[in-house]
Amino acid sequence: MNVQSDISLYLSKFEEYPVLSEQEEKRILKKIKEENDANAKEYFVNSNLRLVVHVAKGYTCTHLSLNDLIQEGNIGLIKAMERFDPSKETRFSTYAIFWIRQSIQRAIENLDASVRIPVHVQEQVSKVRKARKQLEQTLQREATSQEIADYLDEKVDQVEEWLNYAKQTISLDQPMSAEDKKNDMVDFLPDQRDTETEVDRHFLADDIKVALDKLTVQEKQVLIYRYGLFNNEKKTLEQLGKEYHLTKERIRQIQGTALQKLRGCMELRLYL
Repeated sequence: MNVQSDISLYLSKFEEYPVLSEQEEKRILKKIKEENDANAKEYFVNSNLRLVVHVAKGYTCTHLSLNDLIQEGNIGLIKAMERFDPSKETRFSTYAIFWIRQSIQRAIENLDASVRIPVHVQEQVSKVRKARKQLEQTLQREATSQEIADYLDEKVDQVEEWLNYAKQTISLDQPMSAEDKKNDMVDFLPDQRDTETEVDRHFLADDIKVALDKLTVQEKQVLIYRYGLFNNEKKTLEQLGKEYHLTKERIRQIQGTALQKLRGCMELRLYL
């Protein structure tokens, strides 16, 4: 199964298991704690898969595929579910992110660890890889050690040391085999950029719907038509004012209030 089909499975889960409200979250967690209900556990984990995908996407510059990162993140999600106290005021997502990240980071650290690298060094290696990737996308060429050092405000010899840790055992630029010298290994790796974009589009729209339902009917309608959400035609402040029999300035105020409310929504916090 390839990366694209793997991600499609997760997308289908998002459709089947929508975002839980705070009340639903507490009810299901209470059932899990008190009854150890297997069906409730499965439902709760599937309803939080989008959180795992969000966190996993932040580690795609590592040697693990997006699908592998998600699988490791799921382990952290389950640990978080088992340890979380639903009587606390904290939302589960805030608590779970720590466990998801920890699980993913440990998997990365253990990957092909013929030589064990200390955690603090691994963190620096990850930082250098990300910087190199960002620079190369901007410069459209390979970034030099000096450029990476300048970007990170680090000494060049220190950056080169971290880059040495980051070297892969097998070069992706080498031929596939002695018989096949026309194709490099990198040509056969899946491109995750399109996959990640598909994931973002899929559940961003879903999360926006959940967040908009927390607004008043008027606030919701103003945002939908001001920004052309859900394939609706965009409307100007003046057009909406005439439609609602309000001044253009009043529509602007409603829009501002609605946007302020959305900034505090848990569903959208990961996008901001």
